[in-house]
Amino acid sequence: MTPIQTGDILLFRPTSIMGYIAAFFTWSRYSHAAMVDVIDGITYCLEVREFWGGRKIELAKYGGRYEVWRLKDVPYNYFCENAAMQMYKFLGVEYGWCHVIASIVLRGVRAYGSNECEHHPPFCSEAVSRAYRYAGIDLRPDIVDRFTLPGDLAGSPYLERVI
Repeated sequence: MTPIQTGDILLFRPTSIMGYIAAFFTWSRYSHAAMVDVIDGITYCLEVREFWGGRKIELAKYGGRYEVWRLKDVPYNYFCENAAMQMYKFLGVEYGWCHVIASIVLRGVRAYGSNECEHHPPFCSEAVSRAYRYAGIDLRPDIVDRFTLPGDLAGSPYLERVI
């Protein structure tokens, strides 16, 4: 089994009513996205979560079903560390309900617009997408960050599933 590393992306499958609702309305098998940070052997989940906002929690205490995705053809490097550091900027922020609702309603036009709407709080996959873009890699150049849904990350040409 490949060890989980800082900068890995976690894509969660639904385990609750809210998760199943999110997966249904986003036409995806995923209901949530987060990022990993490993500190002194402890694996943390950095996320922006509905009802909680931005937070850091030990992955072992999290539970849930998730897949681990990683940058492909890129050795563990600056991008992974920097993306995780960018996720720390979202700790304590509110959940971006406006953006998640807009991304579902405007599904057909998600490639249009700009990433300049960064003064509003993000939702889960938007935060992950922003963090990697700030680090230098636009995981989904065909979709602006504020409309990037969890399932969209799995379709990134830069990511591969490792677990």
